[in-house]
Amino acid sequence: MIRLIGAEFKKVFSKKAIYIMLIIALGFGILTNLIYKYADKLDFIYDNRYQSKEERDDLIKYSKTLNLKKPEELDEYIYNQTEIYFYDFCIDNEEWRCNILTSDYYELVYNYMNSLYNPKADLNKEETKAALDKAVKELKENDVFGIYKIKKAALQKELDSSIVTSDATVGKKDKEFLEARIIDQTNEILKYDLLLEHKISADRKDTNRYSQVESYIMAKTNNETMDLSDKLSKEQKQEYRNNKEIISLNKYLIDHDLDDSQPTVAANLKYFFGDFSFFIVLFVIIISGGIMADEYHKGTIKQLLIKPYTRSQILSSKLLTVLLLIPIFALMVFAIYFILTCLFTGFKGIFDAIPVYDYVKDQVVIYNVFNYNLMMFVARVPYFVIVSLISLAVSTITGSTALSIVMPLALVFFSNIINMAITNFQFKWLRWFVTYIWNLENYIFVRNYDGVLNSLRFNIIFIIIYILVIAILPYIFFNRKDIKNV
Repeated sequence: MIRLIGAEFKKVFSKKAIYIMLIIALGFGILTNLIYKYADKLDFIYDNRYQSKEERDDLIKYSKTLNLKKPEELDEYIYNQTEIYFYDFCIDNEEWRCNILTSDYYELVYNYMNSLYNPKADLNKEETKAALDKAVKELKENDVFGIYKIKKAALQKELDSSIVTSDATVGKKDKEFLEARIIDQTNEILKYDLLLEHKISADRKDTNRYSQVESYIMAKTNNETMDLSDKLSKEQKQEYRNNKEIISLNKYLIDHDLDDSQPTVAANLKYFFGDFSFFIVLFVIIISGGIMADEYHKGTIKQLLIKPYTRSQILSSKLLTVLLLIPIFALMVFAIYFILTCLFTGFKGIFDAIPVYDYVKDQVVIYNVFNYNLMMFVARVPYFVIVSLISLAVSTITGSTALSIVMPLALVFFSNIINMAITNFQFKWLRWFVTYIWNLENYIFVRNYDGVLNSLRFNIIFIIIYILVIAILPYIFFNRKDIKNV
């Protein structure tokens, strides 16, 4: 058996397809690292559209063509004037001031334009102008952290007023409304506390860290608001669980001042199996699909049968070869990507932690690069094994290399569609289908999962059944196959 497996390995690594695939994986690894490294320098991602004088001029010209007597065109005109105001401000001011004006003070600008051009608007022109002028003056006279302090102080006054009103309120609905508003205001104050504590500006360089704070606050506010409800729907319970992950992961990143958008070894390799699983699958499918079909096509299967080996031993050697090649191919592709990532990042962040939320412990669990990817591989072993066995079975039964590659690839391509149909349309009878249970990632990392198949033991039992059935089929057909005419 060992001799047979050794001979199979020689055949496998003499194939040009293996080295072509490695070259493709190398090229894909270079491209992926280039994208991670230079993504923040791509203007189409971060360009602020309010800094284009050409777009501003075009909008002014177009606005002059609108008929303000028509309500819908009047609304469009007011919106356009708001946009023009942003263009004028952003062209002459720093990026962070532009970002704050367009996001936090949008309503002030829109109300002012509404009071100017809409005679039916219940807005006082002088009051809206005074409010806008005050905000713009503060924006121009303070640095970003000064603005945070001003906004925090204003929110604190609103919060104090809400608490006083809530204490004096008796009605249940009004009380609930005020409690929700207090939660929102409290968390908004917390947002500015975090931005000030961690020195996070509104500049482009802090875009991701700012998003971490906003995601944390939004998820925290949503969950605390849902805590006020007596009963949550199924969708709300799912959202609540998802928010817990967002809260924990973003809080960890904020507390440790980690910008996970920056290209580091840990940050890039966190997505290794997401980016490269298909290459590993393609490797094993190509090998599994040809390992028996090639013997038929070349007629070498007859020479094997002359030797003192049973048919079951011959097929077992090929099956074991395929299974042994799965970790070998995974290690080869990982090594290529790891070396490339180290070269591109200068070994930066090689020992950084990869945080993962554990739903059972309700806390963030820390992994290093190698432990994390080892567990990701273990989670996908059933996926790799089942796909490779299907390819081997089709190859053995039909003798067609093309069919043995196309069939498992089709299953891989359509697996996401099948899984979406199971999840979204509640086709519970399809929850036993192989594509829905062959990835154990949710269980390995104790992540959020939903549905009938929520038991790891249940999934493993069905995976073993699938593997045994798919593995036994080629033995049945190969032991009965007439080799004389091959």
